[in-house]
Amino acid sequence: MPQIISPIDGFKFVIYFDDHSPLHVHVKKDSFEVKVNIEGEVAVLMRGEEKRRVASNKKYVKQALKLVNENIETIKQRWEDIQP
Repeated sequence: MPQIISPIDGFKFVIYFDDHSPLHVHVKKDSFEVKVNIEGEVAVLMRGEEKRRVASNKKYVKQALKLVNENIETIKQRWEDIQP
């Protein structure tokens, strides 16, 4: 479970080895966790994430998407480096 970039404002960005498609990153802070799809030019929540209890903090969701979008190219490169 490599943390792919240094934490930002307490958010950690994680990609698991041998993880499933589509390209995505797990964003965590305290008990909050959300999966963010990074396949396109703009990062978006993975389908169904808005219904998960651990992703219910709307402020954290907004911050997570903003941070992923600011770092999307680096995160995509790390996905490519980690996945077989």
